[in-house]
Amino acid sequence: MSKKVENVQALRGIAILAVLLPHLKIYETRFGHGILGASPLFAVGNAGVDLFFLISGFVMVTVAGRFRGPDGAADFLYRRATRIYPLYWFYSLLVLPLFLRHPEMVNSSDAGAHLILRKSFLLLPQQASPLVAQGWTLIHELYFYLVFAILLQAPARMFVPALLGWAVAVTGGALLIHSPGPSLAIVFNPVTFEFILGCFVAVAIRRGINRRGPLFIALGTVGFVIAAAVQVSPHSAWSRVLWYGVPSGLLLYGAAAAEGRNELHMPAALVYVGDISYSLYLSHGLVLAALGRVWWRYLSAGAVSNLTACLVFASIAVFFAALSNRLIERPLQSVLRHNPFIARPKGLLPQMPRTLVPAD
Repeated sequence: MSKKVENVQALRGIAILAVLLPHLKIYETRFGHGILGASPLFAVGNAGVDLFFLISGFVMVTVAGRFRGPDGAADFLYRRATRIYPLYWFYSLLVLPLFLRHPEMVNSSDAGAHLILRKSFLLLPQQASPLVAQGWTLIHELYFYLVFAILLQAPARMFVPALLGWAVAVTGGALLIHSPGPSLAIVFNPVTFEFILGCFVAVAIRRGINRRGPLFIALGTVGFVIAAAVQVSPHSAWSRVLWYGVPSGLLLYGAAAAEGRNELHMPAALVYVGDISYSLYLSHGLVLAALGRVWWRYLSAGAVSNLTACLVFASIAVFFAALSNRLIERPLQSVLRHNPFIARPKGLLPQMPRTLVPAD
């Protein structure tokens, strides 16, 4: 297996660019009268989240050997917390004044759901979406990390059976519990299968099963084309696992396998977008909302102008994310992982080099 896994990092870039598509469509509809229509390309962009979940599982297995035992699990959870929370808190604090003054303007799709700020900042399950709406996926991520930290306590030979047991438990809960509360809705959500599938992809790659990578990339791409054609609803967890999760798994395996055999290397530009993907994920909603109001006030609607606006706004969002990554995200990471005055779990290992695992 290639130690650089840059193809997987490039998939992060593809995933975040895909996530931009349905959000661009929201603002094109709101401020540009929806002239571009209901293109399947916008809809299939929802699959970017599913690809992110698979990549998370892949990366966790890639680094698992460094975090065995109780101290290792504590190190693992500390790294996950310091990766997720600081930047998320930064953007949540930006949204907070607006929420306190005009709560109806924040996550207005959650009409009737009462947002609990404490749970929003801690990324705990609740009926409403967090202040930063994209945080709903981070709630799933934290659940994945907690379970994974427990799995790290098992002997290495029991890891695959433990993953299978987790999948069986999720299946049983999803089928038997019909009206789960917010916490059980996370625990037994079928999208957990995507994280587990990402783990299995990494297990296969680590065991040297890495043949015909380009073929699997092609199969995954065809799967996404079919998903776009059938207009999959992103609100059905089982449907998105089938139509988005499976093609994402094929694409992930193909990308990692192709790099491992030196058959294919994705463009450096996509690798860079993968590097800044977390900043882009958290910031793009705010950037697009601000640009959308400029659109409404100064730009006239039309097919060409709307398409141009979408491309320009996406480029501005990427540029802003690059600044966020350089000026906010990376300095925060440096302080939290290297400052000797900040308490951290006993036995914390030195920061892993970027070449070992993509933007963990």
